[in-house]
Order: sequence, then C-alpha cells, then structure tokens
Amino acid sequence: MIEETSVSQPPIVVVIWGKPFAGKDTVAKALHAATPFLFRDTQSWIDWFAADVKLFASKIYGLDYDRLLYDPEYKALHRSKLQGLGNHVRSNDPIAWAHSVYERVTLRSGSCPEKLRKVHYLADWRYPDEGKYQAEKGLSVRSIEVVCDEKVRAARMGSDAYQATLELEKDVSETSLDSRYSQFVIENSDGLDYVWNRAYEILPEVLSAPTASCFLR
Repeated sequence: MIEETSVSQPPIVVVIWGKPFAGKDTVAKALHAATPFLFRDTQSWIDWFAADVKLFASKIYGLDYDRLLYDPEYKALHRSKLQGLGNHVRSNDPIAWAHSVYERVTLRSGSCPEKLRKVHYLADWRYPDEGKYQAEKGLSVRSIEVVCDEKVRAARMGSDAYQATLELEKDVSETSLDSRYSQFVIENSDGLDYVWNRAYEILPEVLSAPTASCFLR
C-alpha cells in the first residue's frame, strides 16, 4: 500500500542503535528500501553518526574508508581506534559529530524537491545528547533499538572477534544508551527475511510517530 504524506513537516531523523553486530546497518537498509514502496512522496537516505570519525580514522591511520563504512568485519578489527578517536573529539566538543550529521541532513534535505518528505536513517546512534541535538535543531527524531540474541551475534563475528568486542563494549560509546531510548524495537536474530518484513510492517508507525520523548529536554 502506498500512502500519501504531509509535506509540511521538518526532515525526519531515525536514529538506530544496538550492540555491535546486532544488525543496525541491516535495519537501516531495510527501512530505506521499504520507504519508496510505502510512500511515493518520501525521499530517504542512510547515514552514520560515525561517518566523519571513520573518514578521519582513514586519514590518520591509513585505513580503508569504504570498508570502515560497509565491511563489519573490517570495522570490528579497528573498533578500538574508532572509539578512541570519536571519544577524543567528543571530550573537546560533545556535539561535534552530531553537528556534522545535522549539516549533512540539512544539505541533503535542502537539495531535494520541497514537496517530498525527507527521512534520514542514521545507523549508529551512541550518545543521548547527539540525538537530542537533532531535535533541538528542529528535526523530527525517532529511535529504533536493534536487539539480537547473543549467540547469533557471536556467530556473526567469529570467536576471536567476539571476545575482543566484548571488551570494547565496556566503552562509554557502547554503554550510554538504555531502554529509555527505545521508541521502537526490531529483533534481528531470525534472518534477513524476518528483518525486512518487520521493516515494512513498522515503517508507517515510525514515520507517523512524534519526536520521541527522550529527545525533549
């Protein structure tokens, strides 16, 4: 079913969070793919809060930027570098990365025809204030937590990467969010078909919801 939407609202930002290898990127891709099928007057994009972190890391450490964005195993190998760089910048400016996201959102939205609704799926939200910043700047913000069975996550990573990741999950970048920030939840333990079907099922509710209360100070 294709629905008509109101075009008078500000851009929508859907922040997606969960543990490493829970499938945040998979959920973002599924929602992005479902959008044009369900809403013919909506333009959507996928982005990451850590996109600039990965860009800077690629320059500082000589890493492959595209693989940091799209290769989960490669990203896992360099997670400690990404965490360190991201936290270092945040220690000097807590909303530095959030502001970069806001600028990209407004730039893309501004280049899109006014009659279209704009939706941005951000696949790696990590800090409450980075979501609140988007709302304070006038964007309409939703949150989705991606949950996954621990055994499934371990199988996706492999035993060595899993053990290393467990240590890194103690970092503040992995522990700042909890159930208070779960406006919607998508389970990602049962295969791609389930996730994609769930994305189609939940998307109309996500886009029609108000800004999550956790983003309103």
